[in-house]
Amino acid sequence: MHPDTGLATPDASAAPPEAPAAAQAPSLRFTATGRAYFRIWIVNLLRTVLTLGLYLPFARARQLRHFHEHTLVDGTPLSFDGDPWKMLRGHLIVGAVVAGYLIGSEFAPMLALAVALAGTAAWPWLMCSALRFRLGHVRWRGRPLGFSGTVAEAYRVFLPMIVPMAVLLGLTPLLASSPELAEDAAAPQGPSAWLIGAVLLCTLAVYLAGPWTLLRMLRYRHGHFTFAGERTRLEGVRLRDLYTMGFKSMLVLMVLGLALGAAGIAATMVLPPLALVAGPLGYMAIVTAMMAYSTSRMQNLAWSHTRSQHLRFDSQLSATALWMLLMKNTLLTVLTLGLYWPFAAVAVARLRLESVTIRSSLPLEQLAGAPAGPEQPAGTIGDAAGELLGLDVAL
Repeated sequence: MHPDTGLATPDASAAPPEAPAAAQAPSLRFTATGRAYFRIWIVNLLRTVLTLGLYLPFARARQLRHFHEHTLVDGTPLSFDGDPWKMLRGHLIVGAVVAGYLIGSEFAPMLALAVALAGTAAWPWLMCSALRFRLGHVRWRGRPLGFSGTVAEAYRVFLPMIVPMAVLLGLTPLLASSPELAEDAAAPQGPSAWLIGAVLLCTLAVYLAGPWTLLRMLRYRHGHFTFAGERTRLEGVRLRDLYTMGFKSMLVLMVLGLALGAAGIAATMVLPPLALVAGPLGYMAIVTAMMAYSTSRMQNLAWSHTRSQHLRFDSQLSATALWMLLMKNTLLTVLTLGLYWPFAAVAVARLRLESVTIRSSLPLEQLAGAPAGPEQPAGTIGDAAGELLGLDVAL
């Protein structure tokens, strides 16, 4: 059993051998341009609006195909061959579930609660399905990538988080329900002490289990990527690394908040109208800084510890460079009423992707010619589930 996660670890004698010194460092480039993607994005947007959202999976397939075709590994582009008609079925299922929750929230709270509980229980299955779909339809030099994780493993990973979240969801409607008036008092009675205590206890459990569950999720995801007989594993990431990253994130937030707050007060004292500009800019700076710090640290931590028998990865994404880019993207997107978004998406993808280095102990031609493992089935709900969960598997 692993001391941090409680997951079973393979015997040392059965572990894949360590990769020797790298024989190759294949280039990783992203050649898409904002102008080209803007033409695809604006057509997708118009068609999605005109079809009341039914064109969304076709738009998503075009987007994924465009981004993959402009991702070059050792000079050869990736390809995406997902069928948008099959993706449509998954989007319709997920859309019906989301609509049921939203309608239930307004008219039938118990229906909304049932949908929320079912969604929480299905979370591990949805994640596994999304990873299988996204990676199972990506190819390089004709060979498919893949994800070998199972649904059972996903449930073992998320079970410690599912239980308190399900209890919390079940108690929330009771806590939010309108209290009845007491017979001898005009003031409404508040929720009982045991209910408040149970909600606080479950919230604390979810918060404390977060880093542990995140570590288990990283080991699950980065331990099952496959290509041409290779299977990755995550090594050297400890639980205290995630707690340290969380503590530093809070520290960055506090320091930035104090610094920008002081700067805003000083600016408005000199020229009061500056408050109309300083406030939104300060808020934007704090939000983008937190996004840049957490995204860069998580990407570097996960991919710099991902390796297989013959492949190693390293990520050196700069938090400062990402922060400056996010600030620029946010400002220009607001000023252009959203029209800059495709240029922003391309710029962020290029920065994140090209900060990753691949090292191979074998020539890639030999690696690509190795026998492939069995392909895992990719469910039609996978892509829609990935969008719903916000899964970031593009790297």
